[in-house]
Amino acid sequence: MILGKKEESHNVVIDHCSLSWAVDENSAAWFPSHDITFQWCIISEALYDSYHPSGYPHSMGLLIGPETYKASIHHNLFAHNADRNPLVGGYSETEIINNVIYNWKWTATSFIHYSGTDPQYGNIIANYYKKGSNTLSDYGITLDDATSPSRFYVHDNIGPTRTSNSQDDWDIVDGGNSLRSNTETFTPSGISTQSAFTIYNSVLDNAGARPYDRDAIDQRIVQNVRYGTGELIDSQNDVGGWPNLENNYRGLTLPSNPHNDNNLDGYTNLEEWIYSFTDDTETIHIGGNMYDGNGGPISGTVSNYQTTGDVITPTGRQLTVLPDVFIFLMHRFVSNGIIKISGSQNNPTSLTSIDGSHGIKLYNGRIHLKNGGSIKIS
Repeated sequence: MILGKKEESHNVVIDHCSLSWAVDENSAAWFPSHDITFQWCIISEALYDSYHPSGYPHSMGLLIGPETYKASIHHNLFAHNADRNPLVGGYSETEIINNVIYNWKWTATSFIHYSGTDPQYGNIIANYYKKGSNTLSDYGITLDDATSPSRFYVHDNIGPTRTSNSQDDWDIVDGGNSLRSNTETFTPSGISTQSAFTIYNSVLDNAGARPYDRDAIDQRIVQNVRYGTGELIDSQNDVGGWPNLENNYRGLTLPSNPHNDNNLDGYTNLEEWIYSFTDDTETIHIGGNMYDGNGGPISGTVSNYQTTGDVITPTGRQLTVLPDVFIFLMHRFVSNGIIKISGSQNNPTSLTSIDGSHGIKLYNGRIHLKNGGSIKIS
């Protein structure tokens, strides 16, 4: 929980965490706090009929409470939480983008005034809502407890009541018609947004702690979502209890000048050293041929290929990319081997992101960087 009781919490990022089995909500931001981000997390199985002091069933996912503003919630998987997927209460500027929400009970995503009359502003964009065995309400978004002068921009969300983007955007919303905005209600943070259909598999493949080395709990949750199985639980014992996990150890050898920024990229040497450890859990390295981050082989000569993971060319191996071939990336392209390019300037071979915002074009053996994209050769 992010609390700002003594002083405002701010500039907090919760990234690639797996949060489950809480008696109240699995996570929350409360009291004065701002510039809060939850991204690429799995927030699942908050306990339903457990030990909550109210004596009533609970099971809540994520609460953005009163006095928390400028919150960004994107690319998370919410599964088997009865409510608050997420819930935003009180004055806020909150963007909810590219999340997958599965098997809520009462409401999925909602805005509500806990106290006061300050307006709420929400941008709710391209989320994917999927019913489960406990779902009672078909609507993905509930605004019937929000009040004027609040405004909400709802766009390209997919769910039981809005199955295609040919429908009206508001078909997925319960209530709040008078609060509808046809443009974003505040300046967005700049998250690269894909369609709800595109991000469904991307979130399932890449959310949570150690997405390429998941424990049995996260594996089960993701399988539940894929196949429409699973249900709300009252206790962790309903699904096998607490796992027995091995201890992991890493030597603490700090970089020199940890608070400096040697490469002037805006991150301290310490931050970059810590981030380097993610390579162990967010990338699969497999010797032999070229593999994507999901373990699928790309061997020898490739044709059109799409991956939601990192692409690795191991040392000593050669990848041949033919003319008019595209490899679509959502993460990194890292080559320790040889890239052989066939093509011409008029007919280039391309590696690009799904949304086209970054990538590289390859022709005549040269590398051309496009829109700030990058390639790491080592």
